[in-house]
Amino acid sequence: MIMSLIGFSCQERQPVYQDTQEIAGGDWYWSDTIDFRINIDDLDTLYDLSLLIEHTDLHPYENLYLRILTEYPDGKVSIDETNFDLADEIGQWYAKCQGSQCKVAAELQSAFRFRQAGSYRFAVTPHLRTNPLRSISAIGLMLDYHQPESQD
Repeated sequence: MIMSLIGFSCQERQPVYQDTQEIAGGDWYWSDTIDFRINIDDLDTLYDLSLLIEHTDLHPYENLYLRILTEYPDGKVSIDETNFDLADEIGQWYAKCQGSQCKVAAELQSAFRFRQAGSYRFAVTPHLRTNPLRSISAIGLMLDYHQPESQD
């Protein structure tokens, strides 16, 4: 699974799917699963899948460990434990911040095709020793059509 951080940007086209769920009070407990469901019919198109992370500028860690469960239309399940760097080695956020709120998109997969038509479930939970994880205000998922990089 590819994991790089990209900033939020203005897009000309609407994403295929986008949903963001707020975390009550910014306290994300191990038992709090954030679920997303996406219906896929087109198996020929290339897509990009990103996790949207909103945190405060008081987030105490440079990174964020998450467990992402993917349930496929045929019922099979895969679980990935992933680490997202939220700040560089000197503590500068990769996110775009306005006031105390910061937003960043973490690329999960790029230029991929779905192999099965039907409903996909993505379940995201925090995977750190700290419980609750404080200062994460929302988690979102965005599926977009893949845009090849221009060769200027």
